[in-house]
Amino acid sequence: TVTIACPPERIEQFWRDPEQLSVVLGDIAEVEATGEDRYRWRVMDGPAWESRLVTDPGRVRYVGSADDNELVVEYRPAPNDLGTEVT
Repeated sequence: TVTIACPPERIEQFWRDPEQLSVVLGDIAEVEATGEDRYRWRVMDGPAWESRLVTDPGRVRYVGSADDNELVVEYRPAPNDLGTEVT
C-alpha cells in the first residue's frame, strides 16, 4: 500500500489511461486500449495479455479475456487528508 497525494478520482482516471500506465511501467510493459474498457498489456519480451476493465466502488479490476488472471487496484482516502491509499 502506498499513499499518493491526489484524490481518489484521479487514481481511477490514471488506471484508465493506457498512455500514463505505459509511462509508469517504463521498460517493464506497454499498455494500449483495444476497445471500450479493453486493454492489451505487452510485457517486454513476453506475451500480450488481453483484459477487460471492471470498476467497482473503490477499486478497478483488469480481468483476463482468455484466462482467469486478474489485476486488482484498490484505493481509498488516506487519513489526515494526505491523499489516497492505493493497494
